[in-house]
Amino acid sequence: MNETAVLNRGTGAGGANTNHHGKRFEEKTNNRTRLLDQGYTRESLRPHPKKETDYCLKRTDPDTGITNTFVEQHGLKCIMKADHDKQIFRCPDEAYMKEYPDGRKALFVLEKKEQRVEGSVETKLWSGPSLKREYELVLGPGFNVFYGFCVSEFLKRRLVSHEKKYEILHEILGEHNIVVLFGDDDNYFETLDAWISNSL
Repeated sequence: MNETAVLNRGTGAGGANTNHHGKRFEEKTNNRTRLLDQGYTRESLRPHPKKETDYCLKRTDPDTGITNTFVEQHGLKCIMKADHDKQIFRCPDEAYMKEYPDGRKALFVLEKKEQRVEGSVETKLWSGPSLKREYELVLGPGFNVFYGFCVSEFLKRRLVSHEKKYEILHEILGEHNIVVLFGDDDNYFETLDAWISNSL
């Protein structure tokens, strides 16, 4: 496979470009439009919503009675405080909540990591177990917490390599039931759906 290397041009070369590419990756992998096409409805999280992240998307399955909720960024803080009286600390890129008729609740937290050159973004993958545990402690036993990452092609190549460092990372994430999804893959949304559907 012929791969073109992207060179980092020195200290601080990521900067604005890192943020630009990261935002583009977040939009490419955003599930909002798909969920609206599947019958989810928009509900405001604020008195005067100004942007998409001021809304959540909801749908109750008529067959199972399961209510599914999708939020982005600060939306999780809003809905946890308003609906569950829980004060969380994080604003994940995406979160999915399933509420079952028997009272069970499951939260799926998805953080997106885009990287094109050598840098520090991949280091954040090692924080997964601690962040997942933080959600569990804050939300308490009423929530079953699932945690995952969506990563770009550059990071995917690292993670599927046989380099010892990444084999160890894979083992650590596996011990904590943390998934890694590949956002640049053609079947990304199918793997996302499978994670959310099959985790309970």
